[in-house]
Amino acid sequence: MQVILLQDVPKIGKKNQVKDLSSGYVKNFLLPRGLAVLATKQATHDLDIRQRKEELKRAKLVENLEDIKKKITGLSLEFTQKVSEKGHLFGSIGAKDIITAIQKKAGLKLDKKAVEMEPLKTPGEHEVKIVLAEDVVIPVKVVVKEEGS
Repeated sequence: MQVILLQDVPKIGKKNQVKDLSSGYVKNFLLPRGLAVLATKQATHDLDIRQRKEELKRAKLVENLEDIKKKITGLSLEFTQKVSEKGHLFGSIGAKDIITAIQKKAGLKLDKKAVEMEPLKTPGEHEVKIVLAEDVVIPVKVVVKEEGS
C-alpha cells in the first residue's frame, strides 16, 4: 500500500516521501496517528504543490541567510569589563550581550539561541559561533578588555 509520509517516521522515511508499506502497518499505525496519508492522485498532486512551495521558501531563506552572513562575517566585538586580581571578570559576557552588540554594530536582530558559547569570564580574545542554520555557522571574534587599560 502506497502512502505519503506527513512527518519523519524512524526507520521508515522522511516527511513527504512516498513509501510502499504493508497494509496492516499503514491501517493500524500510520493512518490513526496522522503520520501518513494514502497516496491517491489528489494527495500526490498536493504533495507536488507543497514541495514547490517549500523549495521557494527554502530559496528565500538561503538568500536571507547569505545577506546576514555577509554582514556578520569578519565582525569583531569589543567589551570592557572590570577584572579581579585573579584575572576573572566581575560578571560575565553572555549570549544576550553578544546579540545586543551585533544588533548595534550590524543592525541585525538575531535570536539568543543563535549564539553558541559558554559565558566569557576572562579577558582576551575569544571566538563565538553564530549558528544561522544547520550548515551556516559564522565565527565572530570577541575581544574582552580590562577596564582602565
